Amino acid sequence: MVEVSMRGGLVLGLILAGCILLTIIAPTISPFLMVMMLYSIYRCMTMYAGAYRDDVMGGVISYGRAFHLCVFTSFLASSIVAVFIFIYCRWLDPDGFSQMVQASALYWEKMAKTDEQVAVAEQMRYTTASDMAFSSIWIFTILGCLVAIFASLSIVRNRKKTNNSK
Repeated sequence: MVEVSMRGGLVLGLILAGCILLTIIAPTISPFLMVMMLYSIYRCMTMYAGAYRDDVMGGVISYGRAFHLCVFTSFLASSIVAVFIFIYCRWLDPDGFSQMVQASALYWEKMAKTDEQVAVAEQMRYTTASDMAFSSIWIFTILGCLVAIFASLSIVRNRKKTNNSK
């Protein structure tokens, strides 16, 4: 199971890193890329977990095992994305990253209605590449968990349909 998750996580991580890079290069297509990221997460999970179900588990997989495989795949993919984000923000475009952080902090300071919100916005100015990388691990793992709920149901359900049709 670990080998399948690692292969799926590698493929998914590279796809997600590519989508993030395209979002940086062409921000106007970012809504389309967000949809592509969600579809890629779902498709990679169903493809690799489905292959595991068919090749290793003899065509039957429990929901829990499918969910566990999908979550592990998303965690590995999010780790690859975190490395990409760290490298990009730290060495490839540190000035662009700094400008983005400052602009974001300025926007949230203007939008703040209380002193507490202003203080939180001020803290954003001190965001580092490491902070971005660690937060991407959390974001993509949680997003992967949400998608894994549906992907796991799809994997289990699709196999039951093929068993009934024989």
